[in-house]
Amino acid sequence: MRVCWWRWWSTAVLTISVLTISAVPAAAAPSLSALESELHTVHVSLVADEARATSLQEQAANLNAQLQAVDAQLATTGHQIGSTQIKIKNTEATMGRTSTHLSRTRASMNVSLRGLRGVLLFAEQEGPLGYLSVLLSVHTFSDFVTEVGTMARIASYQTGVVHTLKREAALISTDLGHLKQSRATLTRQQATLVQQKTHLAQVATQRATVLAQLRQEQSSLAGVEASLHSQGQQLWDAIQQLEAELASGKLTSAQIF
Repeated sequence: MRVCWWRWWSTAVLTISVLTISAVPAAAAPSLSALESELHTVHVSLVADEARATSLQEQAANLNAQLQAVDAQLATTGHQIGSTQIKIKNTEATMGRTSTHLSRTRASMNVSLRGLRGVLLFAEQEGPLGYLSVLLSVHTFSDFVTEVGTMARIASYQTGVVHTLKREAALISTDLGHLKQSRATLTRQQATLVQQKTHLAQVATQRATVLAQLRQEQSSLAGVEASLHSQGQQLWDAIQQLEAELASGKLTSAQIF
């Protein structure tokens, strides 16, 4: 079991120097003092490295949490982009159908209006009956008015449909513009999140490298500390043996020197 040598060496050296002031070689105390100083330096370095390692581990945990948060945001943004893209596709399809309907209705309306204008112009010039009555299958002026009224209602209805379709097309176009703006915003957010993730990953890699280096340094210092403990134990055992031999009379100061 390791002993806190730096706590008792000074006391031990003082005690031994009092008991064996003339018996212990002069080099023994300086050797213990040097070992104590070196061991203290190694211990301080180990404590400092451990503090740095703890700090790096906390930073690594924080970076990992940030990476997880960015990944979650990326997943959400990706889902939103996909959903927006589907909405854009559906809206574009609706816009296409509405535009086709509008074009066809406008063409039909134009035909109806031209026909109505032609009938009215011909009737104004030639009268409501005669050749025109044959074309319209009417036999009386009342029938002619009814037929023209029907044509007018059809043209009016088609005009209303065209106006309605134009409003719908305008609303769809506005919605489509908003969706595309939203998609552009989400795409920029996604790019920013990717940059953040890349930066965080680089920082995490750097911290991991520094932490690995610190662990190597700690391992090296621990080896030095163990070696110093061993040397200190050997010196301490030697001093205790000298003290015991001096106390028992087996060894004299003259024999040591």
